[in-house]
Amino acid sequence: MSDEIPACPECDSSRMHPNSGGQGGGEAEAAWRCKACHESFEDPNWRPRHRQKSDRTRSPHANALLDADPDEVGL
Repeated sequence: MSDEIPACPECDSSRMHPNSGGQGGGEAEAAWRCKACHESFEDPNWRPRHRQKSDRTRSPHANALLDADPDEVGL
């Protein structure tokens, strides 16, 4: 698992998508758009991944996968 993920520079949400651009023929649109705050921007910030649950409430199997080396986990 990567240590950092891309996030919105305005609200810090990781819920963003590439901006498809408008059809209005106006100025060029920014490269990204945040789904949480609807802000458009060129480059996302990078931040550590937020944990959704504490280690106490997550199953032992999930903890083992989170702690595993990605090269050792295969399909």
